[in-house]
Amino acid sequence: MRFSVVVPVYRTEEYIRECVDSILNQTYKDFELILVDDGSPDRCPEICDQYVALDNRIRVIHKPNGGLSEARNFGIQAAKGDYLVFVDSDDALMPDALEHIALCTAHDPDVVITELYNTTDMRLDCIAQKDLFTLPQAEDVHSMIAFVFQKKEHTWASVQYILRRQMVIDHHLKYDVGYYHEDMSWTPRLFIYAKCIAFYNQIWYVRRLNRDGSITNTASYRKIKDALTLIVNEIHSDAYSVLPREDMEIVFCSLVGSIFSTLNRCSCCSETEIKLLADYMDKNFDVFRYARKIKHRVFVTFAKLFGVEKTLRICISYRRHK
Repeated sequence: MRFSVVVPVYRTEEYIRECVDSILNQTYKDFELILVDDGSPDRCPEICDQYVALDNRIRVIHKPNGGLSEARNFGIQAAKGDYLVFVDSDDALMPDALEHIALCTAHDPDVVITELYNTTDMRLDCIAQKDLFTLPQAEDVHSMIAFVFQKKEHTWASVQYILRRQMVIDHHLKYDVGYYHEDMSWTPRLFIYAKCIAFYNQIWYVRRLNRDGSITNTASYRKIKDALTLIVNEIHSDAYSVLPREDMEIVFCSLVGSIFSTLNRCSCCSETEIKLLADYMDKNFDVFRYARKIKHRVFVTFAKLFGVEKTLRICISYRRHK
């Protein structure tokens, strides 16, 4: 089959039917749907089992709760399709999404790059198609990396990348388990190995905004620390040495830019937690050599003069009183 659609399921009983129905109602039918029940404590396991009885393209994996990364890894391991499509269980696909994506895979690219359409109104029939980005003029891998990590509106969310399953298998790609913001390490690794890339720039994936309790809608010390840890680990990894120096720096500069975006959420942290974050960044201060924006360079300069903790506290105080 052409696609394996992998849907991790956890505490989304209010939205799961809307998500699954949007997949089953696709105009393109050559796919399997893998629902990974990540030990959801609500009615989601029951709802998943009900769908299995309705359509033989659906498989359900029931597993103890291990987090989004582990659920996606289970889905990858179970998949049989040529391409992997990840969908979050509170989101939805446009009715002809897979039909258009299938056309983009005609020449067997390793990755199809798309863009997300964010909305609080999930009425798919009211969404008008439009171009979501301007295609790069060149199609070489360097131009693709520059586009994704320098120009793309949404760089990290892994649901916007359709992947050739064999590439994932050949390079033993897995999500880092036990972390929030796992896309910070997953997405850049794709571009170490992708040799052929295609684009789809119309609306196909509709992401629900501002859902109470969603990972992207809440900040905490744990989430901030996880993001920082994943970013630092990637920059310190030898895996990127296979890339040309210019491409590696493009990826690392984007990752460091995300460090500053993450630190902007530190106002939710306690005084002790702020100190712990500052200590961690001080120990890994070398990553800031990839800071490029002027305001980020100013932070680095102040951190060298006055220390990371003091500089971070000044920034947090400024944002709290802004």
